Amino acid sequence: MAEDRTRSWQELCFAAATESDPDKLLEILALLSSAVVDRQKQLTAEMHNCQEPRFGSTEKHLHWLQ
Repeated sequence: MAEDRTRSWQELCFAAATESDPDKLLEILALLSSAVVDRQKQLTAEMHNCQEPRFGSTEKHLHWLQ
């Protein structure tokens, strides 16, 4: 199942939905789970790498709290 590592999550979902062999289903679900975790890590990294704050710098607004 080495080729499954390059399959999209959509393809893996379809494969899981149509698989009748329980052992193969577990393999597909493990690949799907890994793909979801990888995507979550990618999105989290992209979010943390965003350089431009949404509402501007916090420091220039701190004087209102003092």
